[in-house]
Order: sequence, then C-alpha cells, then structure tokens
Amino acid sequence: MLPKASINMSYLRDLAKINVQALENEKANGKRFIVSTEKHILFKKWLRF
Repeated sequence: MLPKASINMSYLRDLAKINVQALENEKANGKRFIVSTEKHILFKKWLRF
C-alpha cells in the first residue's frame, strides 16, 4: 500500500539548461538555486512510469 503522498520532480534536461544559464550569469556566482516543478505527482502515478 502506497501513502497518499506526492513529490515534485524536474526533468534532467531542464536542470542542465538552468545549470548552464547559471554558469553564464555572473550574478549567480556562488549562489544556490532550488529547482522544482509547479505541479506535484502522486507516488502511485510516478510508479507507473
């Protein structure tokens, strides 16, 4: 039985794109960023992938 919980996930390509943008932007130097999706996905649905 799975809990009725959810998780936010990001696609690897989106993370790579954001990482490159941060590397190219001097204002991002030494800073940390949290990347997440706008919508969550239920564990039950996630296991179907």
